[in-house]
Order: sequence, then structure tokens, then C-alpha cells
Amino acid sequence: MCGIFGYVGATPRRINPEAVLESIRHRGPDGEGHELLDGCLLAHTRLSILDLSSAGRQPMCDHDRRTWITFNGEIYNYR
Repeated sequence: MCGIFGYVGATPRRINPEAVLESIRHRGPDGEGHELLDGCLLAHTRLSILDLSSAGRQPMCDHDRRTWITFNGEIYNYR
């Protein structure tokens, strides 16, 4: 299972991303990441089961870096 944190509001910069990651690190010891956006903070800790590569690093974004997502990572029927 992964650790997922999201905050949407006027003051996301007041939240310490490292403190958030520390509080959810027990949910996923295999990787972590965060992204501080305008009005939003996303944080994720990862438990690698199928994909052990860095390609599963989260939060993820599209090529334009305009759309961001963090999720549990279970995509059924992906093959």
C-alpha cells in the first residue's frame, strides 16, 4: 500500500513536505516524492510490488507539467 497526501488551499507553502512524508513513510518505504504547486501540495510514498523501476515515481505529471496525479498505483488490465 502507498501513502498519499493532498492539500488544496490558499496556503500550501505553510505545510512542510518533509514532515508530511515522514508521517506517511510507513505506508511505502520504497520511494517518495512531493510536488508543491500553486494552491496545492501532493506527496506520495511508494510500496513497489510490480514495477520496481523509477518509472513509477510519484507524483506524476503530463509532458507539459500542467496536470498532476498521485494515486495508489493499481491499474488493472494495464497489459
